[in-house]
Amino acid sequence: MSFKRAKVVMLPTNKKAQIYQIGNSSFISNIKHDDRYYGRNLYITSNEEIKENAWLYSKMDGYPIQWDGDLSETKNPKEYGYNKIIATTDKSIKLSVEQFDGVHSWNYPQPSQQFIEKYSSEYNKGNIITDILVEYIDNGEEGWSGSNEDGEPIWNEKPIWNEKLELKINTKDNTITIKRIKDSWNKEEHIADIYKAMKVLIDTHHLHYEYYQEQLTNWIKENI
Repeated sequence: MSFKRAKVVMLPTNKKAQIYQIGNSSFISNIKHDDRYYGRNLYITSNEEIKENAWLYSKMDGYPIQWDGDLSETKNPKEYGYNKIIATTDKSIKLSVEQFDGVHSWNYPQPSQQFIEKYSSEYNKGNIITDILVEYIDNGEEGWSGSNEDGEPIWNEKPIWNEKLELKINTKDNTITIKRIKDSWNKEEHIADIYKAMKVLIDTHHLHYEYYQEQLTNWIKENI
């Protein structure tokens, strides 16, 4: 289980929505569609790799667009401020994949009803949620670390884990898991994160774990 940072943006729509504006500032969810209200959709965006047919968003455009592989004459739309839409309440945009029997499309994953209601209530308090954490599944694989002088592959005692994170989607309702970004930590959480960071460094560079653990433990006792 891993969580990655993502952004939330709300955009207007004249179609049926799960969030509506009443007056100038009040947003509620789960009301019957009415032309007197102004519909709003939520878009969850990530800076992950952008592939063909993905839907993107940037402040420059102010609305979602689908990348056809030749966006702004560049192969890297992120250089132009575009981020990939990974989930949305907008039912009009679809995920599509071209297969041997044609192009298949289905609805985008969406934030849970609980998050939609939380977003609405916080908006009404003047707290606009823009940054969140989204849950991913690590489908990494073990790998060879390299080769010896004879060109034979070397398998690590601590195998390399090639990170292959995939968005975690609840198959029951096609929703993603979202949690807030923390802005404060207690001492125990801070120390736990330090040890996690040390383990990543040790595993990456194949260092002696016990030695560096002892050094870090002594440093923590003296400084935290």
